[in-house]
Amino acid sequence: WPGCGEDLPAIEHALTHFDWTLRPLRWLLPDQTPAAQIAAVQSQLPPGRWASVDEARMLGLPAPVRRLLGSVGPALEDAAEAEPRRS
Repeated sequence: WPGCGEDLPAIEHALTHFDWTLRPLRWLLPDQTPAAQIAAVQSQLPPGRWASVDEARMLGLPAPVRRLLGSVGPALEDAAEAEPRRS
């Protein structure tokens, strides 16, 4: 896949019937990634929908996912502001 990945710290969460360990990975695609290549990457992902960090915060997400977004959200927003915009 184009871009680069970074393992984020694991998140441990105890649920009623089992313990859950999230092992998040942040993957950034270069801004100049061609649309066809992005579509090829997206076709390999399970069904779902993309959401911005702000949109995701408004969804009914489990507490550990909300914490994950809270920890990476500002870094993602800062990175997006630092990257040159496509015209």
